Amino acid sequence: MHGAELFSLKNKHLALQKSFRGIGPNDEQLFEVKGKFSIGSSKSEVHFTNASNNLPVVLHVKGDWFDRSANITFNDQPVAHVSRSFVNVREVFGDKQTYFVTVAPGVDLTLIAAICVCLDERENEK
Repeated sequence: MHGAELFSLKNKHLALQKSFRGIGPNDEQLFEVKGKFSIGSSKSEVHFTNASNNLPVVLHVKGDWFDRSANITFNDQPVAHVSRSFVNVREVFGDKQTYFVTVAPGVDLTLIAAICVCLDERENEK
């Protein structure tokens, strides 16, 4: 994209569970990551409109942050898996977290990266 802004992530302040909105450069909402109440795990839904057919899409995100992993599914089919090791050199010495992400072919990598950031922010506030 040669430095062009794709979107900004904004907290959705008036939500019971931690939620985020992806806002495009023209101030339009591109997607929303809605936190869901869950005991012992992290659950979210990602809502957006498919640009190719204008149909609404919902991705389901279920994370186990004790195990430091999350699965992202569409119609019960996996589209991405996110994991993070508890201890690695970057985290110990540089306070940098490293995530490992596996993404199915044809899935938007930018959206999956944004979901990872939202999940990390949500968990850091607990």
